[in-house]
Amino acid sequence: MKEKILLALLVVLALVLSGCEKLLSSLDGGKTYTFEVTMYQPINEYGQRLASGKMVYGKLVARGGDVSSPALYSGSAQFPWDSGTAKLTFTKITNGTYMMILFIDMNGNASSTYLIPDSGDYVYKFGPFYVFTNFSYVVTEYNWKLQQ
Repeated sequence: MKEKILLALLVVLALVLSGCEKLLSSLDGGKTYTFEVTMYQPINEYGQRLASGKMVYGKLVARGGDVSSPALYSGSAQFPWDSGTAKLTFTKITNGTYMMILFIDMNGNASSTYLIPDSGDYVYKFGPFYVFTNFSYVVTEYNWKLQQ
């Protein structure tokens, strides 16, 4: 009996680990989720904020994607002049595996239809991660990398 239970657990674990997202998707009844990202501005070595007033764009792309991948979900926010943080919210996300790409448009040439950072923009990439519930995430001032 113990062997059958162990075998059943191993089969379930193998299905989950092999990326059976369609099976999991069918179990949740088509629910959608919200993903909120709180971002802190990058700072220089003197502690000065580098992105006050700048727009930050975000997109969720398919697993394995990169900065040039098409957005499955997208959003934007602006870093205020009087605060070091901005919030970006992705809504109506179906469960699945994604990569998150965020970038601060330092030269003002991006838009909600052109979501690719260029040289001099600050970029943060996270993932892959699996969405199965509402959740939030924090990007600290030290997570940003300058795009070359």
